Amino acid sequence: MIYRLYLTTFLIALSTSVFSQTLKDALDKKDTVAALKLIKAGGDINAVDNNGTSPLMNACRWGDEPMVYFLLVNGATPDKPRSAKGRTALIVACAYYSGKTICGLLIDKGADVNAVTNAGETALMYAAQNAKVDVVMLLLKKGADPKLKDNAGKTALDYARSGEITDYVIKSNKDTRIDKLEVIKILEGAK
Repeated sequence: MIYRLYLTTFLIALSTSVFSQTLKDALDKKDTVAALKLIKAGGDINAVDNNGTSPLMNACRWGDEPMVYFLLVNGATPDKPRSAKGRTALIVACAYYSGKTICGLLIDKGADVNAVTNAGETALMYAAQNAKVDVVMLLLKKGADPKLKDNAGKTALDYARSGEITDYVIKSNKDTRIDKLEVIKILEGAK
C-alpha cells in the first residue's frame, strides 16, 4: 500500500514537472522527451520568443543539427514564422553557423530558397557573404537565383566579394567548407 502511494506521488510529481515547464524550456535543455510530450499536448512548435525567433531559427543559428531534425519532424515550418527582420530559418542558417546538412534538411522540408528578408536579402547572399562553398552550391542547385538584388541593389556576388572571413567564422562552421575565392568563382559562373 505504501509502495503504491509513493509510486502515485512520484508519477504525479513527474507529470507536473514535465507539464509545468514550457516547450521553450524543454527545447533549451534539449529535453526532447519532455518537448515531444508538450508538442503532443498542444505546445506551439513555431511559437516565437521575445526576440521574434522560433525554436527552429535558434537551432539553425547555432548549427544544432539534431534539434533542427527533431523540430522539422515534429511540425516546425521552415518559412514561417519569420523573424522581426523577415528572416526564415534557412536565411538564419546561412547567416550564422549552419552548413550544408541543415540547409538541406530545411530545403527538403519545403524552405523557399529565394525567400527575402525585409531588406531584400536572401539565403544565397548570406551563404556567399560567409563563403560557405557547399551551401552556395546546394542553394544554386535547388534553384536559388544569383541575380536577385537586395534593397540596396547588391547581389550574392557582391556579398561574396565584401564578406570578411575570420578564423572564428571558419572554426564555427564545422559542416561546410569556407573559401571566399571559390564562392566568388562559383557565383561569377552562375546564370
